Amino acid sequence: MTEWVDFFIYAGLVVTYWFVFATWSSRFTIAMVADRNPDWLDVHPEFASRLTGSRWFVWSCYVWGAMSLAALLALQIGAWPQALAPYAPGAEKWARLKNINWALLGVGLVYYFGCVGVFTRRLRKDVPLAERRNATLERRSLDDFVPRGLRTAIYTLVVIHLAGWLTVGVSRLYSTPRFWDRFVTLIALSGIFYFFTRLSVNRPPFAMDRIFGPHYRRGEVRYAFALEVCLPAMFALLIYQEVADVLVVDGDRALNLSLTLLIAIGVLRFALYSKPGQDHRERVPGLHALPRPT
Repeated sequence: MTEWVDFFIYAGLVVTYWFVFATWSSRFTIAMVADRNPDWLDVHPEFASRLTGSRWFVWSCYVWGAMSLAALLALQIGAWPQALAPYAPGAEKWARLKNINWALLGVGLVYYFGCVGVFTRRLRKDVPLAERRNATLERRSLDDFVPRGLRTAIYTLVVIHLAGWLTVGVSRLYSTPRFWDRFVTLIALSGIFYFFTRLSVNRPPFAMDRIFGPHYRRGEVRYAFALEVCLPAMFALLIYQEVADVLVVDGDRALNLSLTLLIAIGVLRFALYSKPGQDHRERVPGLHALPRPT
């Protein structure tokens, strides 16, 4: 498999997060203020003007995204200085692409969540909390979001897949010493994805649920459940290679690229939701005259 496949997958993640998602989240600021106290925002339109007039956050995300794309491209075409090769100068190109992608994303996320923290502190300091009505406790189950028949079929598939790995291991039909490490990884990811699905169902409502309505949680639960579906498909190639003793593609490389695609899809799903800034203007009087975020 050519390294250009790795490059385009990582570039897709960069574009998705630092351009699409950054633009979406910058439009989310007014909706967050309105969720905290819509009446206060209605009589303080200058606060909304400052939020929509400042573009430094979204442009800083664009710059970091452009720098990340440039670094990946430089490494792909051989223009990256060998002395600066991340972590392992002698590693294969796909491994170096992986390393620099996650290193740049990690550094960028520290900045991103730092900005989120600063905004949250400012929001709590400057905007008084409105009176809240007592929310009625609503009992939910996975049946409310995923049909039981489909869920039973998927979980049956997952159990069969895990049993297959265990059978291969006990029978010593595997061909590489990394078999048990990969089996432990499969068990760990299965547990994490299952926990994430249950958490999405049972977590208390927060701002985005109130702003976007019930379809937000529905999308979150179904995405989490889709991760459980994709996991056996990702590991099916690995167990085939173990039993057949053939190398179709490096297993760690394929797993990393698959997880990268899942993350990009998970981030991109936010673009499916309507623009919160525009929806809020329709609900809160007095904000229609403010400049719309771009």
